[in-house]
Amino acid sequence: SLIKSVINRLTYTDFYSNWTVVKAYSSDSCTRDTSTWCMCLSTAKVVKKGAGELSERTTAVLFASGTYTLSAYLKTTGLTVADGYKGAFLRVTANGEVYESRPAIGSTGEIGTGTFAEGWERLHVSFPFEYGTDTTVTVELVCDASAGTLWWGCPQLEEGSVANHFNLITDGDFSHTVNNTSGSVPRLFPAQWTITGAGVSTSELNGIVTDRSVNGM
Repeated sequence: SLIKSVINRLTYTDFYSNWTVVKAYSSDSCTRDTSTWCMCLSTAKVVKKGAGELSERTTAVLFASGTYTLSAYLKTTGLTVADGYKGAFLRVTANGEVYESRPAIGSTGEIGTGTFAEGWERLHVSFPFEYGTDTTVTVELVCDASAGTLWWGCPQLEEGSVANHFNLITDGDFSHTVNNTSGSVPRLFPAQWTITGAGVSTSELNGIVTDRSVNGM
C-alpha cells in the first residue's frame, strides 16, 4: 500500500500564523477564512483582481536528506487564466532549486476527493532535498491569474514521493521544541502544543526525550 503514517513538516496548517502574503497587484487579497473549511480546518481565501502572482509563503524545517512531497487542497470559482498565466499551483524552493506542481486552471466544483474534501482538488509536487548547509525549504501556494476566487486548504509537507492522507496533528514527532525552564531542570516541550494540567513543571520526566541531533541536543 502507498498509504503510510505521515509527519507533516508544516506548522499552522490552518493559516493562523507563520504564513506571509506576497502579491504583485495591490488590490489582490489573501485572508484566513474561518467559514470555509477543508477537513475541519480554516482555509486561505485568495481574491484575484489583476495581473501578477499572489502567494502564501512559509518555511519548513527538514531533518534529513531525501525525497519530499508538498501537497495542498484547492477550491476555485471564476478563475480567469488567460495566455501567459500559469493558474494556481504549488512551488517549493529547496537547495536553491525551484519545483512547481501542475497548475489548476478551471473550476474544481465537480471534483470528488472524499467525504471531507468534496469539491476540492489536491495538487502535489515532489522534490529532492540535501540536508546539511540547508535545513529549511520555502513553500508557496501560488495563484497566477487575472481574476477569480480560490481557497487553499490542508497544506502538507512529508517525506517520500507520494501525497498521503493529510495529518491533522501538528508536529506529531515533537521535532519542534522549546526549552521550558520553569522547573529545577530545563526540559524540552513541544513548540506548537499547549501544556495543561498539574505537575508539568516539577519533574524532569515531564518533557520530551529524544535522541535526535536537533534543538541543540
